[in-house]
Amino acid sequence: MNLLITLALLLLLPPAPAFAGQDSENPFYVRGLKALTEGDHATAEKNLEEAAKTIRGNAHLYVNLGNAYFGGGKRDRAESAYRQAIQIDRKYAPAYTQLGRLYQAGGRWRPAEKNLKQALKIDPHYVTGQSALGWYYLEKGNFRRADEIFDRILEKNGYHLEAVAGKARALVRLDKKKEANYWYRRAMALGYRDAEAEAVTERYRNA
Repeated sequence: MNLLITLALLLLLPPAPAFAGQDSENPFYVRGLKALTEGDHATAEKNLEEAAKTIRGNAHLYVNLGNAYFGGGKRDRAESAYRQAIQIDRKYAPAYTQLGRLYQAGGRWRPAEKNLKQALKIDPHYVTGQSALGWYYLEKGNFRRADEIFDRILEKNGYHLEAVAGKARALVRLDKKKEANYWYRRAMALGYRDAEAEAVTERYRNA
């Protein structure tokens, strides 16, 4: 799985104002979410599909079903699930963010940007959405814009993994590798790993 898809699936359980009552007690839903957090996409898919047969009107369910499909490489099904979440609740920002990330992973830049920005139009304070837009700009080569977005996130939460790793990656591309070393070390302390992070931190190990 490439870096972008891995990051897109880091935060698989977005806030769900509709997640309450009997839905939270559905055994298929509970097992599906547990499998998703463990990276077992096949088991998550099976259980969330079963949950969807009895749970109605829960956008959170369909976002996570989309995440299960996305993680399992079933992008067409993931798109359908995210769109189902939007149909249920057109104001549910995580559905637009995940749909945007899905499009980005497939190189569909224009609809990716449209959906990522729509999420923040709905909820400007949605941190996962902010980070996703930062990674969008990073992948598109707008490194300064990406760095600015990550800085805003880190001002409020210095341990937000996607923002820490994204800032490090942006700094490398802005030819500020010594600064990037600091942020990559921070990211790795939070569990982040990739070849670039290891190369940069190794270079400055004794600096």
